[in-house]
Amino acid sequence: MKRVLFFLLLSASVMTASAQVSFGVKGGLNTTQLTFEKGEIYDVEQKAGFFIGPTAKLSLPILGLGLDASVLYDQRNAKQRTPYLDGGRTYWSTIKQQQIAIPVNLRYGYGISEIAEVFAFAGPQINFNVGKDIEMDYGEWVPQNVTYSFNAGLGLLLRNHLQISANYHVGLDKSGEVWINRSWSPGEVVNKGRMDAWQISIGYYF
Repeated sequence: MKRVLFFLLLSASVMTASAQVSFGVKGGLNTTQLTFEKGEIYDVEQKAGFFIGPTAKLSLPILGLGLDASVLYDQRNAKQRTPYLDGGRTYWSTIKQQQIAIPVNLRYGYGISEIAEVFAFAGPQINFNVGKDIEMDYGEWVPQNVTYSFNAGLGLLLRNHLQISANYHVGLDKSGEVWINRSWSPGEVVNKGRMDAWQISIGYYF
């Protein structure tokens, strides 16, 4: 047993010593898909948002595997139509979700030439809300303080520096709640929403 543990520790030390770490910055655009639990009375229109922040990539010396992690300011936007009509008019509310997102992905790369590598990646993400409650025509959108999500996508790395990628981001829990009479007692949660997104990003490793 001691020999096995020694071998595992030695292997981990060798891999860590030979791994390559690169630091950089990435940013991009997202298109939010906001869905509600009671979707039949909520009309939603997608809008574009953005994200930006530092990133790091760890290349392991085996099988083209690696890890990447980022700390991103992530803003998502959507428009939601009130389920009520006032004098025959329909009112829209813009929902803005602001968060610090920390994705950690396992990635697998395959070199297609001396200067280019295609890669696939997937992994979990934790999000910390930094935005405010949003006033709606008939209530409030109240974002969750902490949410969890998952990313999966494909990318292209050029000369080990310039990276282009696209991925789908799916929420693993609700992103926020729709409240009415929240400032009164008692308020009431009338719906819950989840924000998924398509994302396109460009990154550069120094």
